[in-house]
Amino acid sequence: MMGLLSRIIQSERGGSVVEFALVCPMLIAVMLSVLEFGEALRSNTGLRDLMGWAGRRAVVARQNNNTISTSVLNDDIRTEAAKAYYNIQTSRFTVQSSVVANTSLNTVDEVRISFQYSHPVSVPFVPVTSIPINIARTFYVQR
Repeated sequence: MMGLLSRIIQSERGGSVVEFALVCPMLIAVMLSVLEFGEALRSNTGLRDLMGWAGRRAVVARQNNNTISTSVLNDDIRTEAAKAYYNIQTSRFTVQSSVVANTSLNTVDEVRISFQYSHPVSVPFVPVTSIPINIARTFYVQR
């Protein structure tokens, strides 16, 4: 009996299975984290593209109507953000805009737009539940 027990203890068969079982959860968590980081970068790129669209929308609205309503601009931005190619969940997305008369340049107004987005994280065993993304820009619109 002692010979069988010593042979089992000294045997190296199955050692790689045990090592794989120890390393596999960490490897999967790292791979999922890399994928989640890529999705967060995609959301960030979508928000930056949406910011450019919002600036163009503000300029065109001023040229067409000679006015900029922040509530209409915010609604237009939220409607555009709902499109699938921006990769944004509108329930986690807030937009704020304001129009300020520029005192140094009397011919332009400043349209300040800011986005706040909370990108959800769904990687198990990671204590972070969301990644905050904040983008703010100022656009100069001719009066």
